[in-house]
Amino acid sequence: MFASDNWQTDNAIAPDQFFANSRFYFLFLDVFRKRLSSRRIQELLTSPKWKKTQRILMLTPASRTSGGVDMYGRCLHCAGGELGVEHLETWTPKRGFLKRVNVVNELLSNFHGHVFKAVTMDFAPFIDYTRTIDGPGGVTIPKDSMDIRILQEAARLFNFSFILREPADNQWGYLLENGSWTGTVGTIQRSEADFSMMLSVTWERTYAVSFTREYYVEPMTFVMRKPGPLPQWQAPIKPFTWEMWIYLAVVTILSGPALWLIFRLVPKNSPQEKSAKGPGYKGLGNGTVIQEQNLSFGDICLYMIAPILAQPSPLSLRSSSGRAFCGMWWFFCILTTTLYRGSLIARITVPELSPALDTLEQLADSSIEWGMLDTYGSGYQLFRASTVPVYMKLFEKMHFYNEQISMGLVLKGGYAFISWKTFFRNLIARDYTNRNGETKVRIARQEFFPGGFGWAFPKDSPYKEKFDRLFQRLREAGLIRKWMRDLILLSASESTDSLTTSVEEEEEEDKGLQAFTVYHLQGVFFLMVGGYLLAGLFLIIEIFFGKKAIHD
Repeated sequence: MFASDNWQTDNAIAPDQFFANSRFYFLFLDVFRKRLSSRRIQELLTSPKWKKTQRILMLTPASRTSGGVDMYGRCLHCAGGELGVEHLETWTPKRGFLKRVNVVNELLSNFHGHVFKAVTMDFAPFIDYTRTIDGPGGVTIPKDSMDIRILQEAARLFNFSFILREPADNQWGYLLENGSWTGTVGTIQRSEADFSMMLSVTWERTYAVSFTREYYVEPMTFVMRKPGPLPQWQAPIKPFTWEMWIYLAVVTILSGPALWLIFRLVPKNSPQEKSAKGPGYKGLGNGTVIQEQNLSFGDICLYMIAPILAQPSPLSLRSSSGRAFCGMWWFFCILTTTLYRGSLIARITVPELSPALDTLEQLADSSIEWGMLDTYGSGYQLFRASTVPVYMKLFEKMHFYNEQISMGLVLKGGYAFISWKTFFRNLIARDYTNRNGETKVRIARQEFFPGGFGWAFPKDSPYKEKFDRLFQRLREAGLIRKWMRDLILLSASESTDSLTTSVEEEEEEDKGLQAFTVYHLQGVFFLMVGGYLLAGLFLIIEIFFGKKAIHD
């Protein structure tokens, strides 16, 4: 409250910083006997010093009523939507005030057609628009989206219109070393716009702008191309893991020496040896009998490999220990080869899919590339400033492209695109899903950095509380969630009318049972070629060492 008997002078009422906080309410008392002129009242109450202070009142002697007092108030938008002064009431000693005037809390229920300037970035389904110029920074034509629906509802309730512009640098905004911000955040920080549309609420940004209450909470994630079939040349080795192949090779290599050792330790004149040489004994396979004492160490090792290849081993076993050992070995080989054949047939018929990445740790340890949008928003600020090891590792090799290039790399494979989950849901439903509901893109299971979305206003803006109440009413009514579901369903329905060529594929007709092709059996051919090359190498070695032995 300020009182003076001479408002005609231009003396400073109080320091400028005293009026910077728009939450103050000012009451001027004109104690001079002569009423101020209308022009002077207009100049005082619309002074730039008050900026956008929410409520300023002045009491001055009435012009026509003796002993009366006129009450004037500054309004932000009553003069055709612009700053103005209105006469609120006249007080007289006899009747006092005839109507109730709210001198403490002005709710700004009517903006009188004021044109608000909003800054925004394209980020469907939250914000969607069409550019009027090729580059950023121009006026945009809004399209149906979440924030546009909220803005249109606010404009209807509060009686205002709006103009949407992009930030000049086409960025959401991140903190510079000098303390200023780029992009949308910087535009609001410098009061170059009345408010911004959807913006992620972060701790650093709250020092630069004032956020409304969050109206939507959203996590980040990443998308990749759906896992495709593994190369068919891997089919012969995929039935077993690498550990299993190593164990199988070790067991096979040791089985020959173990049987050879058993043969050497069993006494030659044991009852088993006599019964083995007795009449009526038949060997395995075609009846050929091979006594173990006639076999060398190498021959025994080769015969132990025969059961793995489903071939009989014509050994004449004269000891119970040898028979027990070979029986268990043959059982192991039968079981192993049966499992291998079944799995091999299944993998050749239905190729196995490559493993999918679902966590940031898996992504950081993989050999693929990853990146984010080149709009440098809160996600960029997170990875840039974080001290979490996985975030730091990802930021070192982070790429930054626009939406089209990023999704193009995802569809080619070997690239992960990091952004917000609902953004991906809408994008995939709109542009990367065919009429059968199939898509080549998948969203990872891990969700991180859950953040709230709100609108940003300059510090101490008088409009923030009004929009806070609106967001609260929309959330409590369930309209935010309903609108989001409707928008994503709308995007999905639009994609069925005009499909993106990147995900359209000609559907193959069902031809029933098909024969195996070279594609299915390429692994078998690779093994055959590898065996031929190995045999040729041995042949060269035998020829070379054979000639050398002859000359010696």
